Amino acid sequence: MLIPQLLLLIALFPTQDGLSDELRQAIQSAPSADRFPNSSLLTILRRETTFLGPDATTITRIRTVRKVLTDAGRSAAEVSLNYSGHYDQMTILTARTIQSDGRVQNVLPASISDEPVYSGAAMYEDTRAKSFVFPDVRVGSVLELEYETDSRPRMPGFFHHSEFLLSSTPTVQSSTVITAAPRWKLRHRSLNGAPPIKIETLSDGRNRYTIEYSQLEELKGEPNMPPPKQIFPYVEIASETSWAEVDKWFQSLAKGREALPAIAKTVVQGIVSRHSSLEDRVKAVYRWVQQNIRYVAVELGESGYQPHSAEQICTSKYGDCKDMSTLLVGMLRAAQVEATWALIRFDSRNEPPDLYWEGPYSFDHCIARAQVGDRVYWLDATGGYFGAEDVPSSLAGCKALVIEKGQFEKLPDFGALPPMMEVDASVIVKPDGSATVKLALTGRQDMAAQLRATFADLSPKELEEIKESMPKSFAKSGKITNLTWTDTDDWDRPMTMTADMELQEFALTPGNVMLVPRSLGGFAGAGGSAAFTDPSRKYPIFFTEAPKTKTSIRIEFPEGFELLASPDLKSKDFPGSRIESDFKLSGNVLTSTSLVIGKDETLPVDKYEDVRKAYLKQSKLAREVFVLRKKVE
Repeated sequence: MLIPQLLLLIALFPTQDGLSDELRQAIQSAPSADRFPNSSLLTILRRETTFLGPDATTITRIRTVRKVLTDAGRSAAEVSLNYSGHYDQMTILTARTIQSDGRVQNVLPASISDEPVYSGAAMYEDTRAKSFVFPDVRVGSVLELEYETDSRPRMPGFFHHSEFLLSSTPTVQSSTVITAAPRWKLRHRSLNGAPPIKIETLSDGRNRYTIEYSQLEELKGEPNMPPPKQIFPYVEIASETSWAEVDKWFQSLAKGREALPAIAKTVVQGIVSRHSSLEDRVKAVYRWVQQNIRYVAVELGESGYQPHSAEQICTSKYGDCKDMSTLLVGMLRAAQVEATWALIRFDSRNEPPDLYWEGPYSFDHCIARAQVGDRVYWLDATGGYFGAEDVPSSLAGCKALVIEKGQFEKLPDFGALPPMMEVDASVIVKPDGSATVKLALTGRQDMAAQLRATFADLSPKELEEIKESMPKSFAKSGKITNLTWTDTDDWDRPMTMTADMELQEFALTPGNVMLVPRSLGGFAGAGGSAAFTDPSRKYPIFFTEAPKTKTSIRIEFPEGFELLASPDLKSKDFPGSRIESDFKLSGNVLTSTSLVIGKDETLPVDKYEDVRKAYLKQSKLAREVFVLRKKVE
């Protein structure tokens, strides 16, 4: 009983020693919290040392000393350090709270847990986390943590290190030192104003790479910032490899994993017997995997890169992206369809070609590629409710490394795809400003999947909530008299929802004048936008291509009124988008169509004021009105 009692006393009555002179000096000389009004934490000291062995194994020790500046910063007391139980061994060396009066409170080893990150998903139990809570954390506390990780490379013979030299936490001093065995001649680069990496050759032939920086600037996020790797100081050190080597390596991991268990073979046999065309088999297999295998969001690389076997996936009935793709590949091949894996990175369309070096770290997602004749299908089973011809917007226009080919192929971009959303509306405006509306909303790709997910297995309560909330998007009050939708089980066609509505106060009727909104949002919308409200800006304004949206509206004005003035309905170019518009007026019926097309565009900071004005103008378009006047008898 003596040892447990002693540990308890240590926790309750912390020691006052154990601080090195370097640490004391760093804490005492740290800038005051007043200097960082927008930050909750301050990194006083960060030290990282890595020893790279000849076989690409590494021993990395990381030490951080952070000060809590605000109440929000106290959440840093809860720590969770992820690692791979298959590739890594992690040891926590020091974890303690240092109070402003010099008292030190240690985290007891017995209070550090080591558990799987994904509880309830036994296939990923090798993704683990060491977790603990720093004791008695208050504003002004200093949190010191030091841990060591021994790692085997995910890809044999390959080493990669990268880090941003700018983060949401200001940093007084930081250093990273990588000492590599003599066999390594690593390539390196410093981007976006990062200081050059210091390189020296030691007497024993090893090469040492040193990165040092201080960041006392507070990082403030801005709307439409370019990707971090294109603007923030960034350094990278890596060994040489090629995409062909990456392809060969992934093949070695996936080989044989697609072999099907009896249950999957039976499913494929049923699909083959029901569908003679290979195209229909692709659709049926893709749907079966989405419906029967639950997606577990494990980032590619976090649980390694090797897929689990199709047998494990079918038994567990869940999987991550590489697992679901492996099952897809196995079932498609069994259905006599050409299929393989494809590695990809989300939202990577139109990136500079050298932004990512060759290596497995360049990817964060795995999908399947199927081909029937000249028709290529890109199948991401993690989304749910997607048809085989749908391309998720996060992957459209991105390049994928096709396994077993060792080559990149580009997925269809938004320009080659039909509008993701089409709105077709007929509005009959009555003399009192109320309106009868017939609305049809058709979704494709992501929007179709979202609509299917919404209306599949819809409960009566959820249906009533939709009926109550939808009219408020178009007018101050109203009701839905009829709501229908197409078959949610048909994943191979666009999904359409139709609604008949009776809306009150759709138009305003002051005196003999009627104000009719040009769009369905009408006077129910908030108007304006908070996207670009700051008077100044530091970073370029970044727009990326977005799905097309098409709107067609037929507005029938009430008899006895004439059109006095109308909005400018001409086509317009805006930063990041173009609106192509057309309208016709025939008697008392106005028909207008618009197509919103997103475009890739990066504008320099000196264009910010122009962007603000253009964006404010664009946001006001929906608030513009048709002005009608009662005819004089």
